[in-house]
Amino acid sequence: MKRQRIILVIFLIVHGLVSSQNDNKSFIYAGRFVYRGFDIIMQDYAYLFREDGSFCDTLDEKDWQTKVSGYYKQPNKNTIILNYLDQEDESDTISIKRHKDGEKAYLGSIPVFKLKPTDYIPLGFYMLETSYSSGGMGTGTAYVGHFENEGYLFKSDYTFQVNGESTTMLIGSAVGGSENSREIGKGTYVLKDGLLQLRFDDGRSEEHNFFCDLTARENSIAIIDGSVYYYKKIKE
Repeated sequence: MKRQRIILVIFLIVHGLVSSQNDNKSFIYAGRFVYRGFDIIMQDYAYLFREDGSFCDTLDEKDWQTKVSGYYKQPNKNTIILNYLDQEDESDTISIKRHKDGEKAYLGSIPVFKLKPTDYIPLGFYMLETSYSSGGMGTGTAYVGHFENEGYLFKSDYTFQVNGESTTMLIGSAVGGSENSREIGKGTYVLKDGLLQLRFDDGRSEEHNFFCDLTARENSIAIIDGSVYYYKKIKE
């Protein structure tokens, strides 16, 4: 009995050490700024914070796992200060406000949301919305608006489907427009510590970073390659 207890204790210690070594303590803050005037402007912000005090703000680049954009410090639990390696960039601050229903964070005045690397994707559709426009009232030229949606449907059997949709509107001396929907591809996926591997049925493969809100709340956000995607629930 004593020997069994010793073996059990050793197992628990080793298991605890391995678990702590595999615990990814990185985290992400991300959000989107939207300006709607004569033109529609959308700007996504995504920061990967590492345990060693470095951060990366270029999650759309291939070296996002090792790229160091700067270093951050947390003088208190409600403030994160970002100091960039590029001396021409001024420091940024993320302010965290805690409420009884959770926390809200802001990059300046822009709401940002905390996400963590995960090995699990909640069942649902993740949609990227992009748009741009030109002309219109007061410009002397016709209004042209172009809107695109691209989305990933992730299922519980580790399969996915990528769909795209685009709409163009013209308003001037004449009114017109066009719509186009298409399936981009489908296949299987693997996610490990924020690294998403897609294997398409036609033999293609892609790698992306992926971070999401595991609460799977409607319109919560996910980050894919530094861009903000909005979550939509589906029934399987």
